[in-house]
Amino acid sequence: MSRFFSVLVALALLPFAAVAQSAKPLTLAVQPSTDVPQILMAIDRKLWDAEKVEVKVVTFSTGREALEALLGGQADFAVLTEYPATIGILRGQKFSVLADMARYQGLRATASKKWMNLASLKDLNGKKVGTTLGTNVEYVTSVLLREGGAKAEVVNAAPADTVPALVRGDIQASVMFPNLYAQARKLLGDDYQEIKTKSYVSHALLVGSSATLESRKAEVEGFLKALLVADKAVAADAAAAQGIVLAALKGVMTPEVLKDLWLDYDYRLVLKDDLPALMSQEATWILERGAVKAPAEAASVKTLRGAIADGFLSRLSPGAVSLAK
Repeated sequence: MSRFFSVLVALALLPFAAVAQSAKPLTLAVQPSTDVPQILMAIDRKLWDAEKVEVKVVTFSTGREALEALLGGQADFAVLTEYPATIGILRGQKFSVLADMARYQGLRATASKKWMNLASLKDLNGKKVGTTLGTNVEYVTSVLLREGGAKAEVVNAAPADTVPALVRGDIQASVMFPNLYAQARKLLGDDYQEIKTKSYVSHALLVGSSATLESRKAEVEGFLKALLVADKAVAADAAAAQGIVLAALKGVMTPEVLKDLWLDYDYRLVLKDDLPALMSQEATWILERGAVKAPAEAASVKTLRGAIADGFLSRLSPGAVSLAK
């Protein structure tokens, strides 16, 4: 059995566990996607074994759901974008950001020529735009509408329903997860249209539960050490990393599509000031809409910075952390 096929099987059968080496496994909740090649690499190359850390991987369709699993005590770590993390921090939920794993600058509005002409973002005005509420694509939708000076009817769509809804015409446009672009292109064919935003960069965050970070520090460090090894492997061999991602995504995109997406990613475990700055902007938007009730100071950069536990990454990879105190 090939390594790539092993990854595919591991992610298809839940829960997946690395070779047992510790008394109690650390559970990671994650959406297998182009955001997390380091995690897929760690699984494929059994990198947690070298740190004598047992890891059970449980998959979800969104980062929001992964965070819910962590908050419910079903996971020690979760991977999600900064937007649901920001909502959680505003709500006072107990977790901390450990690392910013990937930055993606390629999110976009997509549409079908059957239902509209998307020559500019202004064309979204008055249209039904599907997105997944509670995730970063909801915020991106607001960014795109603001860029275009457009007002649209924003419709909630689960990831699996987004492209079919666009094909049927239930929605005229969508702001979807990157993993879905290939499916939309394939099903819409010559009717496919897109416009990228240049004013938003998505951050894929690794977060840990407060209880785990306090009570299992040595294992947390081992978990991160393996991811840092995977981080270097992804940077050193993009082709191998892309192969692992393709296997995990079970054929939803071609190698050519993934190579194109890869160009818009910055993969490296870091913690920098751009993260709390963006989260503060999002928090302000969330509070202004009344989606979460919290005092205005909850949206400050200082408050969001306080939710980042940079000590672990600082000890293991000092050059990766540059955060104002």
